[in-house]
Amino acid sequence: AGYGFNKSHSTAYAFLAYQTAYLKANFPWHFAAALLTIESNDSDKLAVYLAECRERNVPLLQPDINASLWHFSVEKGRGVRFGLGAIKGLGEGAVQAIVDARTALGGRITSLHALCEILDLRTANKRVFEALVKSGACDSLLAPSNTLRLRALRAKLFASLEPAME
Repeated sequence: AGYGFNKSHSTAYAFLAYQTAYLKANFPWHFAAALLTIESNDSDKLAVYLAECRERNVPLLQPDINASLWHFSVEKGRGVRFGLGAIKGLGEGAVQAIVDARTALGGRITSLHALCEILDLRTANKRVFEALVKSGACDSLLAPSNTLRLRALRAKLFASLEPAME
């Protein structure tokens, strides 16, 4: 009768479960963005939560060097933008350098060459650029009127990495 830990612990847990369920039901995009950000280092859990987002009709937007941040974020009216921090091979320093470069270029990176000119290539090396291209984060650099297949466009980006970095 004098032992109250179980009651207080269960009350706190129930309150936390209620708050979480409320957020998941009423703010599904923000809840998904927060959950995906927390689990971005664990690719197995991330895959499970991405599948749950698809089941719950939460729109997922691909990573984009012109729109993504380190963490997953909500774009009003569009969906949850994939965070660059969840891409293997990217460190927080490299992502921060890319976001700073985007700001310095007026809010939009127009080409790999422009990005390489402004970035410190010791922070963002070839591995970083390869990870960005493979993940599709550089697809916005390609001309929208281009009718080549996506693989061919990414192959062109891969081929232009060396000259751009030089």
